[in-house]
Amino acid sequence: MYPRSIRTRIMLWYVAILAVILVLFSGATYFTLRWTLNESLNDALDNRAFLAQELLVFNADGTPGLKLSETDPNRDDSFQRVFSADGSVVFDSSAFFGEVPIEQEALDRARDG
Repeated sequence: MYPRSIRTRIMLWYVAILAVILVLFSGATYFTLRWTLNESLNDALDNRAFLAQELLVFNADGTPGLKLSETDPNRDDSFQRVFSADGSVVFDSSAFFGEVPIEQEALDRARDG
């Protein structure tokens, strides 16, 4: 069962080394790409939250609103829902989209930071 030819043994060592190198390279590529995409998504969400915070205004009667531009190309692509610290909805612009569900677990995680 054990290969006697030196040529066969060298070939098997090369195949094993190449397999290990490919596994390590693939793993490193996967985890690097995963980390980069997560960071990119987090940055995009942070920017979106900052912009939403900048657009939040309070009317004379104390009700919140958003100062949306009529020329905003993303105005009809998304909605904003603003929650208070206790989890109640302060502002909701999703009337155009219908009732948009949100998971309680996501609210709890956002409230916890």
